[in-house]
Amino acid sequence: MKHFLLFRLFRANTLGQLAAEHSLICAGFINAVTGSLLLVTILSPLLSLFTPALTFLLVILFGPLLGFLISSFYSRVEYVLGKLFSGKAALEQLYRLYAWSLLPFALVCFITIFALQRFSSPDNFRFAMTGGGIFLFLAGLVSLRNYGINLRAVQNFSVIRGIGCQFSSLLTALLLMGGLAWLLYFMLGTVPDNSYLGLCLNGYFHR
Repeated sequence: MKHFLLFRLFRANTLGQLAAEHSLICAGFINAVTGSLLLVTILSPLLSLFTPALTFLLVILFGPLLGFLISSFYSRVEYVLGKLFSGKAALEQLYRLYAWSLLPFALVCFITIFALQRFSSPDNFRFAMTGGGIFLFLAGLVSLRNYGINLRAVQNFSVIRGIGCQFSSLLTALLLMGGLAWLLYFMLGTVPDNSYLGLCLNGYFHR
């Protein structure tokens, strides 16, 4: 069981070794896979509205772009704030490390969402969503922990400085993305409502 790839990807030393031994091009490929998995996860409740050919086209066209944007954006934020904390890592190191660190969480998101669609029903929907949410939360914590361990190693940080840099980077990235999202909503003259949530819920049970 210890040799099962998904479990190995949740080990900090495995991720750190993969990031160190593989090239920037390989990290770009990993980002493409991660972005595609995340895009399928996001669109999964709406897949019944698309033909298989259109779904495949959307994932191929926009999945790699999503992965590239996420990793490029966050690694840049981590790099800038890391310099403020006297970090030693180059931007390329952080890009490769983040690319590999996000992959296992994207895999878990993909597996969890499709397991919920396959095995949940309107009768046990709340229980299934609660269990799935807890599982994703724990997977996210493990991914953050593993990324933090490897971040401290490449940045030559102490534990306290590493946690401070990681928390600052995550908070800054979330604030910037949230601000950009609301700016886009404002420019488009729309605001988020419950219609998308209702459409997502219907997508789970009406295929």
